[in-house]
Amino acid sequence: MIMKEKNTMKTILFTLLSVGEKYSKSCQHLVEELLSNTPHDILISTDNVEYFPNYSKRVTIRQNIEKKAKLSLNGYEFNYNLKFHAFKNIPAGYDIILYLDCDIKNKFWSEESDNKLKDSFTNHDFIACRLNCNLNQQMAELNSTGNCLFKEKMSSYNVNEWEDKSLYESKLPSEHFLGFKYDKNKLTKFYKKWRELNYQLQLVEGAVSCQDGFEIGVAAFYAGYKNSFEFAMGDQHLILGFEFNGNKI
Repeated sequence: MIMKEKNTMKTILFTLLSVGEKYSKSCQHLVEELLSNTPHDILISTDNVEYFPNYSKRVTIRQNIEKKAKLSLNGYEFNYNLKFHAFKNIPAGYDIILYLDCDIKNKFWSEESDNKLKDSFTNHDFIACRLNCNLNQQMAELNSTGNCLFKEKMSSYNVNEWEDKSLYESKLPSEHFLGFKYDKNKLTKFYKKWRELNYQLQLVEGAVSCQDGFEIGVAAFYAGYKNSFEFAMGDQHLILGFEFNGNKI
């Protein structure tokens, strides 16, 4: 369902990361769906600008992937650790920044989709899934059972030695879908903290699991995004039209 442009305000920016051939194919599918289904703008951060066709003015494509940011172990590159590039220098003029993994499929968009997102940000500045998971909880679980969801990441970052104990309050969301209320200073701090964590991970050749919800949660809390809203998976599917892994190549 395509909404009439005159009835909507362009307050939402989709920000995507496209790295490598498989991710680029998935990204291209998602971009075409978002252009067709929604009236909103799209920002693509990629290592291959030439891969994408000339889209409308609603799409900005930038080649901003730092080569040294690619975490490689045993000959494999772990591109999901590069997502922080999608948040570098977010342009002004938007109220909501919505990050999507490129293997997500957008099947539809409606006025209800817009309203649900805007209502979610009325009293909140950060939306995501799995916000019931926090670092304090993970540390307690690890101490009592010897295991937890983010065990490898916590070991790689040596969280017990962190000077800023307030970061233990960080919520560790699912990494596929994130929404932020636009705040230039907070988004900059979020990007820089996630980038810093990425380089720490490389320095120690740490865990490379795809659980970058750890970095997201810590960076968001550090940046001041603390008033979060749990966006149900069902609402993403039924109201926003997102199908996870729907564009997976």
